[in-house]
Amino acid sequence: MIAGNIAMEEKDMQEDNELIELKAIYDDLWADAKTFAKDMTKSVYIYRYAALLTFAVAIITVFSAIPYYATMLLGHGTLVTDSVITVNVIAVAVEITFGSVLWRWYNRIKRRYAKLIEMQKTWRKTDA
Repeated sequence: MIAGNIAMEEKDMQEDNELIELKAIYDDLWADAKTFAKDMTKSVYIYRYAALLTFAVAIITVFSAIPYYATMLLGHGTLVTDSVITVNVIAVAVEITFGSVLWRWYNRIKRRYAKLIEMQKTWRKTDA
C-alpha cells in the first residue's frame, strides 16, 4: 500500500514538472504572439506560392516540348523524340499532382488558421 502511494506521488510529481515546462513554453508563445501569428500567416501562404510555382513549371515544361510534339505529328519522330515526349508527359503529370496536393494543403491550413490570419491583418492595419 505504501509503495503504491509512493509510486503515485512520483508520477504526480513528474506530471507536475511536465506541466511546468509546458506552461513555460506557452508563456513564451504568449509573449511573442504577434510574431508567432505573423510567422504562421507567412507559413500558410508559402503553400500557395509553392503550388503556383509548381503549376508554372508544368506549363513551361509543356511549352518546352512543343517542337518535339510537332516533329512527332509531322511523322519525323525518332526514338529520342518519343523518349522526350514520354518523359515530358510523366514530368507534367507529377508536377500537376504535386501542385494540386500543395494547393489542397494551402486551402486546408488557411481554413484552419483563418482566425489567426484575420487577427494578424488587423494588427497590421493598427501598426501602420
